[in-house]
This record gives sequence, structure tokens and C-alpha cells, in this order.
Amino acid sequence: MIRWREQRLAKQLPVRVRGLDADGNPFLQETYTLNVSRCGARLECLSVVRGEGDSVEVEHAREKGRFTVVWLGSPGTPFDNQAGIRSIEPTKNIWQLAFPPPERIVEDPAPASVAQPVLLDERRGGSRRTRPRFHCMGGVDIWQKGAASPQAGTLAEISLGGCYLEVNWALPMNTRVELHMRIGDIEVRAVGVVAYLDPSGGMGIRFNQLSPEDLRSLEALLNRLAS
Repeated sequence: MIRWREQRLAKQLPVRVRGLDADGNPFLQETYTLNVSRCGARLECLSVVRGEGDSVEVEHAREKGRFTVVWLGSPGTPFDNQAGIRSIEPTKNIWQLAFPPPERIVEDPAPASVAQPVLLDERRGGSRRTRPRFHCMGGVDIWQKGAASPQAGTLAEISLGGCYLEVNWALPMNTRVELHMRIGDIEVRAVGVVAYLDPSGGMGIRFNQLSPEDLRSLEALLNRLAS
């Protein structure tokens, strides 16, 4: 299977963010990016937005663009007050940077199993190698056994068998994790293992267990992305 991933650049760029706060009042906040890609960015000290799904205007060096807030760092973690944003004008490059072309990755997706009574392959009667993978952007809390708090990450790709996460600190191969993923108004919880490590700062997760309810939510998300 071939997939493409936008490259991120670690850049601290000054930005001005406009939107509506939790009370519905306009705000203007000056902050900076931690990293940027052609289609999004991670911002530091963005604490006044109402929540994921909010639309904001971001200005850098007199260039403006519209973005959607796709995740917020969990309070009490190193990602507190951070936010991930994704452009709703993907052809506009307000960062004024030359980005490398998307990275081409060839992989053979590993099979996944799902909690009884739902088995993905039995339900579809299809090959495990034909599961489509979709680009997306959402927030995810990554729980590791024994950790006092989750690591926050960005959900970049997802399929029925697993997902790709952009993180600050990738976990070792075969680490068991519990995920709480949020994409718009859909939430999915899954248990999986780290199956792939990306030197650029990401990891692939193979789903091992989903409840029937979370499977339905995942299918609804994939149907939405497909359309």
C-alpha cells in the first residue's frame, strides 16, 4: 500500500490568532508556532479558543488564512495550552516557506483484531490488505501502561486496521497503548500496539481491540472521510 504524508518543519513563527472565546466574544491573541506543515501547525499558548472544531484566522507576516482547531492539549500535561490547527484553504501557504514534497511511504498494513462479537474481516468477507487509509487531522490522547497522564498527539491517518500519529516522543516498538481519538464530533477509543516508527516524529498504531460501539464510530468516521 502507498500513502503520502506531509512533512513538518520545526519552526517558531510569530502569529496572530483571531476567533471567538468560550463566551462567544471576539479575541485576538499573539503567539507562535512550534511546528508547521503545508496544511497545518501546532501552536503554543492558545488558551482562549472554545474547543476542537472552532474556526480561527491566523496571520503571519501579513499573510492570513482560515484554520480549524483539530486538537487541544490536555490540562496538566506538557501539551497544556497547545493547539493543533488544520487549514481549510489548503492551497494557501501563509508560512512563506518552501516545504518538501509529501513523503511517499510503501507499507504492508498489519492485520487487526476486534473485540468480540465483532470481527472486521468476517463482517466484510474481504482481504485485510484492501482496507482504505484516509488522511485526517484530529486530537488523540495516548495512554501507556503505568503513565500518570497521557501523551497528546495529532491523528494524521486512519483506517479500520490502525492509524498514524504525529507525536513529540515516539514510543518503543510493540508498546501497548490505549487511544482516545477525537475527529470533529466523533470519538473513538481503541487498544493497540506501536507497529511502525517514523524518524520524522511519528508512529503507526495497529488496532488490537475495539468495542462494538467504537467500531461503529470508526466506521462512521471512515464513511465521512470517504465522502
